[in-house]
Amino acid sequence: MKRFITAISLVLATFLASVAIAQPAKPVDGDMVKLQIDKLWKVSYQVNAPIHDTQQIAAGFEAPAISPDGSSVLFFKRGNIGEPHHILKWSDDAPKPSEILTDTELSPYVTWQSDQSFAVREHSAPFLKSGADRHFDIAQKTPVMKQRKLHNDARLVAYDADEVIILENADNQTLQAISDIRADRYYAPIVSPDNRFVAFSGLSTGIHVFDIEQNAVVFIGSHGTSPSFSPDGRYLVYANTRDNGHEITSGELVLVDLNTHAYRYISNPNHEIRMRASLSRDAAYISYQTDDNRIFRAKLAP
Repeated sequence: MKRFITAISLVLATFLASVAIAQPAKPVDGDMVKLQIDKLWKVSYQVNAPIHDTQQIAAGFEAPAISPDGSSVLFFKRGNIGEPHHILKWSDDAPKPSEILTDTELSPYVTWQSDQSFAVREHSAPFLKSGADRHFDIAQKTPVMKQRKLHNDARLVAYDADEVIILENADNQTLQAISDIRADRYYAPIVSPDNRFVAFSGLSTGIHVFDIEQNAVVFIGSHGTSPSFSPDGRYLVYANTRDNGHEITSGELVLVDLNTHAYRYISNPNHEIRMRASLSRDAAYISYQTDDNRIFRAKLAP
């Protein structure tokens, strides 16, 4: 009987050990961030931000990314299942869009590093740790995405781990969950160019802005999607969209000044449904997409 109990104990111990090994390690070195209402900014509303010199630069595309100087816009065209995707370029001196990249791993998530270079996130895992940014130069492009340099020099990297946002700090080799899992599920994190903030989306709570120095979420924009920082890191733009459960019924662009903690709606005299937007340096120009996949560029008044 004693031998039988010992054998059962060994089997149980082996089973428990295998279960423990199969479970992923807890992806948190610091304390898990909890939403603290007292740390949210008291955001003020300023007059709306008018735009002028508005021009439609393309139709049938999505996800415009404007260059820091505002002179060029990259946008995305999704391929059919199993076929490559495409990135095209419009510029002041070449207003007819031209294809510059084609690959099955291209994604709509494009970020400019300078007026002549940009990075594209991999389509198969755009916001996961296993994904990677690939770097391109406008003048030295190649259609083979996998041959491009990996973006591995960033000090701070944010990614989605099972609908939790993880911030990884290469300096002190720590991982930290920066989204409050009690409140929502989260996706699509981006780090600001100056490494001050992380913006990400909640499925029901909208845009969140996490202040790295304050170690807290400091802004929540309800009904917000598709955040994008200006190249200097001062401004954040996102889409405030509404739907009826089946389709989007309205979409306005919101501009947040991360220095003054003030926000403005971008004027929309034609009441278009605007969705994804990106800003040039110092938010001088904006490019955005409408619900019917038209791409615009406009000058943003100060």
